[in-house]
Amino acid sequence: MEEQTVLTAEKLQQVLNEYKDMLLAELPGQIERIILFGSYARGDARPESDVDVMVIVNWPQESSSKGFSPAYYTDPRWRKINDLAADLSLEYSFYISPAVLRVEQYNEWEPLVDRVKREGIELWPTNQT
Repeated sequence: MEEQTVLTAEKLQQVLNEYKDMLLAELPGQIERIILFGSYARGDARPESDVDVMVIVNWPQESSSKGFSPAYYTDPRWRKINDLAADLSLEYSFYISPAVLRVEQYNEWEPLVDRVKREGIELWPTNQT
């Protein structure tokens, strides 16, 4: 990868739109929300900053626990979300860091979700309230 620089707003929007379109095409009907959070959402990104993207999915809970089951990380859908991010990261020479949560986790988890709700920028759907 090339030396990292802070992405311009235009380049960031281009890459996020591409990632969103890829997610929606590869996992139709499974993506509830896509939210940019972290330093790029706050506007204080540095050259070493990654692009934090929360992907909220409507997958059923695999176990009785509220957390991730070990099978979650081997789920091909989860791998697809991360593989798409990795492909774009290599193509554009910066790191997209997806955080994948089920709807139930997004509604319950703190403090990460509280931070995302405060500072996040909704990428999809854009009419979310």
